Formats: sequence, C-alpha cells, structure tokens
Amino acid sequence: MAEIFQATGGLMNIYTMDHRGVGRSSRLDTFCPLNSTPKTLEGVAPYYEQCFEAIKVEYGDDAPKAFSVTSAASDIALIIQNQTQENAFVYGVSYGTYLVERLMHLAPSNVKGYILDSIVSENPVKYWSDWDLDVASTESYYYSVCDHDDFCASKLGNDSKQVAINVLKKLDLNNTECAQTIYAAKGLPSYFLGQLFSGLVQVYNQRNMIPAILYRLQRCVVSIESEITFLDHLIGKKIDGTNDGGVHNDVLPGDPYNPKSTVDRMVYYNIVYNELWRPITAEEWINQTHQLTWQSENSQTIAVKLEIYNAFQAKFSYQHDMYWNKTASVPQNSSVLMLSSSIDPQTNLKYAVYENASMLESNKLLVQFPFGSHFAYASTNMNLKNPSENCAAAIVHSYLKAN
Repeated sequence: MAEIFQATGGLMNIYTMDHRGVGRSSRLDTFCPLNSTPKTLEGVAPYYEQCFEAIKVEYGDDAPKAFSVTSAASDIALIIQNQTQENAFVYGVSYGTYLVERLMHLAPSNVKGYILDSIVSENPVKYWSDWDLDVASTESYYYSVCDHDDFCASKLGNDSKQVAINVLKKLDLNNTECAQTIYAAKGLPSYFLGQLFSGLVQVYNQRNMIPAILYRLQRCVVSIESEITFLDHLIGKKIDGTNDGGVHNDVLPGDPYNPKSTVDRMVYYNIVYNELWRPITAEEWINQTHQLTWQSENSQTIAVKLEIYNAFQAKFSYQHDMYWNKTASVPQNSSVLMLSSSIDPQTNLKYAVYENASMLESNKLLVQFPFGSHFAYASTNMNLKNPSENCAAAIVHSYLKAN
C-alpha cells in the first residue's frame, strides 16, 4: 500500500480493511474454549460445537451468514460509498480476489477500477479441496521450466520431475546413510522435503534452490561423503517458506505478518467450508498427495480437516446466495485489471483464465506472468539486485495513473 501511495505521487487515499470477524472487536476465535484445542480426532466435533454455540448466543442463529463473503463485501461497499465521493480503486490478492469479485456484484457506483492479483475464480469455483490437484499442475510446469533450461537439464536431465520422484522414493527406503541421516533428524524424507519444496517455490528468489537440492540429494544417496556439509545445511533449513515476499501454504483472511491484524481460523473455516469446498474422501485426498513432490498434508492432518468440515456442515453453515458460482460482470463505468502467474501453487493460472473468459464486458485485461509466483505484485522481479522492482507492480502503478 505504501508503494502504491508513493508511486501515485501521494495523490490517492489508501485504505485497508480487516475482514469482518478478524478485527479488534468481533474476532470469532475468541468464542472458542481457551487452551483446549482438540488433541484427538474424536475431540474435534465437540470442540467446534462449543465454538458454534457461543457464537450463536452472541450473534443469533444466522451467525454463519453474518460472517460470509457477501457480508464482508457489503461492509466494503458501505465504507467506500460513505467515506468518499471520489473515484475509488479496490485491490485484492488471493482470497481477497474472491472478496473483491463479490464486491463487483454489488457494484458501488464510485469504484472506478478493480485489481485482482492471484485469482480465485467464481465460475467454476476454485475449491480448496482440490488444492493438491492444483499444486500438481503447477509443479509439472515448474519442472518443465528446468527441463527446457540448458544448465538445469545438464544437471537433472530432461525429466526433472521424475528425478525428484525417484530421489524421494530412494530416501524413503531408508537404506542409505544419507536417508538415515535425514530420517533421524526430520522423519520421513519425502514429507520433510515436500514441505521444504512447497515453501521454497513460493519465494521467487529461493525457488531455484529446488533443482540444486535434488542434484545434491542424487549424489548423497550414492555417497554421503561429498555432501556432508550440504546435508547439515539441509537438515537445519526452516520449512515454513516465509521471508521477504514469502507466503503461507494456505489463504486466510487477515494478515499474519502484522501484529495489529489477526488471522481468524473460524472465519476461514466458515468461508472455505461453506463456499470453497467440495466433498472429498480421505482416500481421494491422500491419492492426490501421492502425485506431488511438494507435499503439504499427511494422513493425520487430512483426517482432522475433514472432521472440521463435517462439524461446520452439521452445525455452522449457510446457504449459497445468488452470487455464488456466478462470475461478476465488469460494473458500469469501471474496469478490471487481472494479474496471474504460472508458478503459483496456491491460485493456479487456470482460475484467472476461467474468470477472464466468463466475465462479461470488454473493459478488462488479464496479464499472465510465466515466471511469477503467488502475489504477482511482489513476485515478478525485473532486477535481482532490487527486490522491489516488479513488473506487475509497475503495471498496477501505470493502471492507477492512467485512470
């Protein structure tokens, strides 16, 4: 926001909003029992039922709907229309694009432009339960970039994804000193490395480490002696993938990096499980993870998430409204700028293509970045010596100035 303010010469007023339910007064998590998160799968439903009951005592039986996407979009529309009579531009990234798309349905009259960065499509809906299928598609594209790069291919051959699969299988056999070293420090190698890779790929200036790590691991399973220093560094590597420009492996309302803002899991579950989820079995989900070398879930976390979904469907759900599974048209007297990247495991490029194709009216533009990642504004670097010099950011600044 500060960058945009400076780029437009300080001529724009910049506002950011907490999502309804994650703010300073109405955070939903505070209604859940303190220090009693479920320790077993059997404890999941009773725990969340206590949360639901407390929330409904405070807000009534329609509480799930009160904290829906449409309710949050209505908040934004109301504030925009009451704060200023001047033209406004609205920017959303990742889940925020879904919220901005819902705002487009409401079409406040003084919004002149909408910017959608890393897009969650409306029709067809991007389902969070298809997360691993989307990651698999992005993963294949990423490895194909290596396969078509002369230097990368000289180290891993012309099928780097198969190399990755083979290396992980060899390590999981636990019959080499290299594998045993990783097992002892981090547990199942494929799970540790899958988490590591899924974190690295989300940070544009770290994702090129993945082929290098695979190359070293290929050597390590043959002979550990030449790779001891590498292995020490690998085992000590953090796997959350968060640094400058990093993002989490999921999309949540709120800002985990700003201590004055709050991420609220109850709001997240309410929206995801009511609007962005299709029923899926544990077996189907686990089979999807087996297609990946960038794993983010194991069978235990999958079982817990499915149990939470069941709890929400049973006791804390709301009906889809008229806007669900319907792409908004470009509102009258406004325009839409869409940004999407090919190396984005969270919001696959195909969803931007879907949104663009189904959005009526012509006053729109989709810009695709073949080497960008999630949050295109900050991941489309044009100068490795200057991390803030991003192509998508320059396009956004130009769009705002021109309008």
